[in-house]
Amino acid sequence: MRSVDPRLPVADLLAHLDLQAEDPRFRGVRVFGGLEPGSAAGDAILSWLDRRGLVFDLVAGPASLPAWVRALEAFPDLTVVLEHLGSPEDAGQDGRARWAGAMRKAAAATGWTCKFSGLGMLLTEITADAVRPWLELAVDAWGWERLVFGSNMPMDAITVSHEGLLGTVRELVASTAGAADAHRFFYDNARRAYGLPVADISEAVIPRR
Repeated sequence: MRSVDPRLPVADLLAHLDLQAEDPRFRGVRVFGGLEPGSAAGDAILSWLDRRGLVFDLVAGPASLPAWVRALEAFPDLTVVLEHLGSPEDAGQDGRARWAGAMRKAAAATGWTCKFSGLGMLLTEITADAVRPWLELAVDAWGWERLVFGSNMPMDAITVSHEGLLGTVRELVASTAGAADAHRFFYDNARRAYGLPVADISEAVIPRR
């Protein structure tokens, strides 16, 4: 995914998007900070993506999710992927409760896809016990049909290696999902959301029970 600077004048912002879209691998936009729902820059980006059938990777946390749900109601056909599990603010009981409530409301109100990623930036360890409650809530809110695995490397490397992260998540998915749901989570949902071509995928990635 590519990004743009939301502080740019709208004309310059759109020109930057047009330039990036010349790359045939371009799939959409993720803005890491400074993009406000309902702002001129936000509406310009969303309209530009919507007209082209591209993807908006939404970076939003529990506090901003309700406003983004309202803003994106104006773009019902836009493909939206919520980044990093809705960016939970902390792993404590209260923080997880706030995050869980926001996630359930966003999932119920939208047709978005949610990316299961970013826990390496939140948790002090990536083990089955530490990750399980986050996966269980995510599946309960979004279902296997709207949840997609993401590694978030190199940022998650502050806590875990790619191999360690994948191994932990594979173990959990294998214990809770059938083969079809595991395939959706690790492959089908990402391919659908981002319009990716069909490709072979290793049996080492998708767990089997």
